[in-house]
Amino acid sequence: MTWAAALFVFAAFLVLAKWFRVPALSAEAIGHCRSALRDLKNPSLAEVDKERAVQSHARRLLVLFFGITLASGAALALPLGAIALLDAAGLLELNAVLTEAASAPFLGAATLLSLGMIVLLHSRRRG
Repeated sequence: MTWAAALFVFAAFLVLAKWFRVPALSAEAIGHCRSALRDLKNPSLAEVDKERAVQSHARRLLVLFFGITLASGAALALPLGAIALLDAAGLLELNAVLTEAASAPFLGAATLLSLGMIVLLHSRRRG
């Protein structure tokens, strides 16, 4: 039962992270980092313009940092909250679920499942 609950937390986290746009926010952050680097390397920009551009990217990156952090936290807190409610009802032990989720076999299976999903999603985009 604890393995199923740990799997629920893992799957719910992935679904909620996608729903809360964590991958999209992360991609946007990477884009801003690349743009800031391009601006710094641009020989046609004056130093003042480079500084202004980089500061603009830095402000947006700060907002994205908090967005990614809050969205990821919520994506993890919601399924863990459900497990905590089941623990309070005496149906499941939260500590046992967390121990199972941190075990090597579970982490290995979760990693393989995640990699499989990434490969599947990338093949769908290209195909």
